[in-house]
Formats: sequence, structure tokens, C-alpha cells
Amino acid sequence: MSVEKFTGEVVAVGDSRGFNDFQIYESYVLKRQDGSTLKLENSVSVPAEAASVFKPGLRGEFLTYSVTLGRRGIFALKPKGGTTVSYFKIPGEGMYLPMAIVCLITIVLSPLAIFLYLQHANTQKTKKEGEALYGAGF
Repeated sequence: MSVEKFTGEVVAVGDSRGFNDFQIYESYVLKRQDGSTLKLENSVSVPAEAASVFKPGLRGEFLTYSVTLGRRGIFALKPKGGTTVSYFKIPGEGMYLPMAIVCLITIVLSPLAIFLYLQHANTQKTKKEGEALYGAGF
């Protein structure tokens, strides 16, 4: 499932680094109320506003996500007796569409680039031939 809501507890958290909107962790382990665990690894996100409370022992409700190509994290969390923190953005989401467009343009325009390079080479060759002929006595 790409989005999951459950009640549980933060069991462990790995090293982290902070950004404007996200706190990115190397890993963290969440224990669901039914006893099963959810371990997320390799750059998993938590909303920056929740970083101060996102520590082992935190109990509450969690709304987690998982996107293809490895993006995982928490959209929202509500500590027991606390205020809900939510942020419905995924790190890097803004780069996918522009990069897809750049790749498409590159693929579409690569024949044009080859043609323009060959045209440049032929133009330079013709120019040198003309200069040589001119220098030999026009």
C-alpha cells in the first residue's frame, strides 16, 4: 500500500539532517499497535515541524507513504494528547516533471543537434577551402 494509517510508537531513529520542509533520517522503526514493525531506511522524511517530537517513545497516529523509486516517509503524525503535524509534500517531487521535459527535449532534439554539428563542420571546411583558394591567388 502506498499510504498507510496506523496507531503505534517510534521505536528507533537513525541519524538525520534538516532541511526547510523536512527532516531526513537514515532510518527509523515504527511499531504498530498490533505488534508488527515498519522499518524505513535510506533517506526517509518527516515534516520539519515534527522533528522536535519525533523521538523513540513517541506514541500516536501515523500516516506513512511509499512512492516508487524509494521515496518513503510520514505525511502526518498525531502524538497522543498532542497536535497533529502534517505536510503533504515529498522530497524531490518538484524535480520530476522538469527533468522529464528536459529528457524528452534532449531525445527529440538530438537528431537536430547532430545535423547542426555536421552543418557546422561542413561550413568550417568550406570556409577553409575558400580561404586557401583565395590565398593561392584569387
